[in-house]
Amino acid sequence: MRLLFLITPIILSGCFGPEAPKPPKPTLKQIKIITGNEINENLAVSVDFIQIYSKNLFGILKKMNAAEFQKQKSQLYFNHPNQFKIWSVEAIPNQISKCYQFPDKPPYWGMIAFVHFFNKESNRLVFSTKQSCLGLSLEKQKIKIINQSASDKCTILKGI
Repeated sequence: MRLLFLITPIILSGCFGPEAPKPPKPTLKQIKIITGNEINENLAVSVDFIQIYSKNLFGILKKMNAAEFQKQKSQLYFNHPNQFKIWSVEAIPNQISKCYQFPDKPPYWGMIAFVHFFNKESNRLVFSTKQSCLGLSLEKQKIKIINQSASDKCTILKGI
């Protein structure tokens, strides 16, 4: 009987594997969008910001372009419920700087922006979570990250 009491903790400790890795604590709170006058053939462009709470899903989304994401969005919601959050905004040509603030969310594995340019498929940016404020510069059919300082006057995003 004593042997059973000695062996049981050893057996039970093998049943529970190592704890799953936790996502890094993000510091990204704001994104500013700066648009040029020739973006998207002078038409507004849709931008989806996605916070991903699953490491596996983050790996999948990093490989997609904007068109693939748009086509698979409903299926992703079905297959991965509560594993990501989307904020969609519209960027207007010649907009000097529009600041968006993300509501406080649980730690996430990463953030991706899909920019839906007219007649272009591969418009994806993967953001670092180590900065508090980033700038997204949209020129013609290109996306560029630029450093920005935090602002007090930001629109708080409401997600889907």
